[in-house]
Amino acid sequence: MDFLGRIISIHLDRLDVNTPIVLPCVHDDADGFADVLEAVTRHYGGAFRWCGESPTLTHTPPAGPLNEPMARYLESLCSNRGVVVAIAEEGDGLHVTVNGSRELTGSTATLGDVLAMLSSSEMSRELVLLTYSLVDLDELRAALIWDAICLGLQFAPPELKTLVPIASGAVDVPSHCNRQEGAVRLVVRGEEFIERSAPTDLQPRLHNMLDSVDRRVVLFLGAGASASCRIPQGDYLRNLAIAHLTGRPTTSPDLLSGFRDWLEANQRWMAEERDIPAARFERGLTLERVLREEFFALNGRPRSESSTYGRIKSDCEKALERTPAGRRALWELPALLPKLVIATVNFDELIEDGMGAEHRVIVGDAQFSESADLVRARLHGEESCVPVLKIHGTVQEPDSMVANINDTSRGLPRSVEQVLDAITEDGESVLWLWVGCSMRDQDLRQWLAKQQASLLHEYWVDPLPPVSVRHYAQDIRRTQWAALEQDLGHRQITESSDLFLPALAAHARALSSAGL
Repeated sequence: MDFLGRIISIHLDRLDVNTPIVLPCVHDDADGFADVLEAVTRHYGGAFRWCGESPTLTHTPPAGPLNEPMARYLESLCSNRGVVVAIAEEGDGLHVTVNGSRELTGSTATLGDVLAMLSSSEMSRELVLLTYSLVDLDELRAALIWDAICLGLQFAPPELKTLVPIASGAVDVPSHCNRQEGAVRLVVRGEEFIERSAPTDLQPRLHNMLDSVDRRVVLFLGAGASASCRIPQGDYLRNLAIAHLTGRPTTSPDLLSGFRDWLEANQRWMAEERDIPAARFERGLTLERVLREEFFALNGRPRSESSTYGRIKSDCEKALERTPAGRRALWELPALLPKLVIATVNFDELIEDGMGAEHRVIVGDAQFSESADLVRARLHGEESCVPVLKIHGTVQEPDSMVANINDTSRGLPRSVEQVLDAITEDGESVLWLWVGCSMRDQDLRQWLAKQQASLLHEYWVDPLPPVSVRHYAQDIRRTQWAALEQDLGHRQITESSDLFLPALAAHARALSSAGL
């Protein structure tokens, strides 16, 4: 179901419910179809307003009478953030002054328009869509607008059933996802439509996944698990690597097609790659694929001389200074879950650096060859030392890094496969938590294709699940899950690691206290 259709579906399902809801949304191009949003909202008897300057819609002040309790609440909220606001009814509607001025421009005009709309009689509808642009909004104004919409529902008119704020622009995980109240529910990002679960869904999911601390658990961390420590994600680094190879700026609209031109000019196509349609090739282009060419261009010099490696190393070292909630919870989990094994494809050292629990970092073929027994002992509750499996190596040892497509396309080294096989070899199921994993790593996918879904109870933790997770589910798990009457929707937890991992730790503590 498309974005607008899902909004209407959720609203219609709530017509017999007495309590209103806020359905926060972020759409990267809502201003491109504001007229459609308005027409559909009006069709269902709702109120629509574009707050701030609209590319297609004309503006009149929101109509009175003034909702006094809402207006006073919003004025207090703004005052607590250092913004002096007055909301009043005048002859032609509601007007707002900000810091003593009625001449509102830019982000202040957007703020004033939102506050006026929320305080107006136009909110006395069952459905209200309120849209505004994130472009040029500073952090303070953006947070204030979001909170004004999402936190004042108790002052809304009794007629209201569904309030739908749509922020037009790029979704931001810390601002829009990492919230107990007002977390974004629907996101449009390019061609992707993402529906996130309500925050209240997390506790029931934890109870269903983990009913005892004696459960075998694999916590597998991908790039998304390191995002809150400000390590850039793969596509950002991929684009830097392409820019270095091709000489084009990272902002060039032809950057990805320029990489295809580079492959053609240097005859560096991989098997059957040239025949892939350009759009599909660019959509699936990974950092690993580009690093294959950057390492080739080194002409035999060490990987440590790669400019992209230098950037990765610098970012990983800076990240060690940051200790967000997810990282702190990760350090607690080995003591709370005695049969926990940690694995990652990340190069950073965010897991092991600062971990107080006894642990052993396993990197490279030689160490993996000696570690299957440690993993077996941990899974049987006989080993206090938690294994930390660095599947793709570590940034401190550049030659250990499985960072190019030549390596990943060959599949996992036999020593790594043997350690992973030890996790499921006795036929006992394991709770397998993918945290911030894109599922695009070819070597892992080859191993996973040989595993039974009945043994790997997989869940994906990601506030904005990438489409590649859906492709993995379709290609690898769909048939096996169908036999269990499940699909990907049953296995997705749309929270960030900074919300999920502390919740997991708290749940494990509660189970332990209850003797479970």
